[in-house]
Amino acid sequence: GKRWQDTFYPNNSAEHSVMEVSNLISKSRRGIIVTGNLRGAQLNSDGTDLLSASIAHFARVIGMPILAGVQSGALRREYPVIPYAEHLLKNPLVSNGMQPDLILQLGSPLISTEISQVIKSNPSAKHVLVQKFHPSERVDPEQTISHRISSDIGSFVNSIINHLERSGSTPNYGSELAPLLHLGRELQQQMPTIIQDASNMDSAINGEVDDEEDSLTEPQIM
Repeated sequence: GKRWQDTFYPNNSAEHSVMEVSNLISKSRRGIIVTGNLRGAQLNSDGTDLLSASIAHFARVIGMPILAGVQSGALRREYPVIPYAEHLLKNPLVSNGMQPDLILQLGSPLISTEISQVIKSNPSAKHVLVQKFHPSERVDPEQTISHRISSDIGSFVNSIINHLERSGSTPNYGSELAPLLHLGRELQQQMPTIIQDASNMDSAINGEVDDEEDSLTEPQIM
């Protein structure tokens, strides 16, 4: 298979790995970013998470939406992240219709079943993992990773941005999966109503159950 097709480490091939991933991005039409455990927030003086900000900026530059796992912390509040992505992916029309050609995974492991299933269901996609090497971790249980880069995530995505900007072609990048952001925001707007309706239904059901229990325990009056 293609497992470990290309493995890069920053001490001997950093520039080559940046060029290779930049090339994958330039050829991609249906790219997606997925994030797992980002490890160690980097806060500046005003409390902003610098790593999350770097990843969000990277996503905007290359025009790809983000599927952020629950371990992604502050990143889940950033603009390029698809709101309620895991709820959307429970719909087969969404999950089966994605068909990404490039999956850029930042951090691991991924504990989201829905996001992992998207990766598993698209074996022809290039799957790039960026994170510092941890020999004790099992980061590729489905053997889908085609490119593994052992690097600090923030440094690597900033290097990609610099490389793309030097090439002068960043405005041409984008993903046909970007409309998922709009779909997620539509769901985000509707979610309070959905929750309220579910709560009202639950209260109504509980009320009916209480009425039935009272009718069974009240003594019969002749």
